[in-house]
Amino acid sequence: MKPLEHFNQLKHFLTKKDFDGAKNYLEKHKDEFGAYLIQAKKLLKHSKTTNGFFKKFKGLF
Repeated sequence: MKPLEHFNQLKHFLTKKDFDGAKNYLEKHKDEFGAYLIQAKKLLKHSKTTNGFFKKFKGLF
């Protein structure tokens, strides 16, 4: 697979809110992400943070 295809696969995991699957996929294929590795790590980090924020916010109401 090309690096962009790996990045899109990671986004697919995140749209399904499968954060563990995304993390495992990134770890398994990190050498194949090429220039997209930094973006993929940032995307994973921010997706987890955003999801946690919304869960806490939703719990307030």
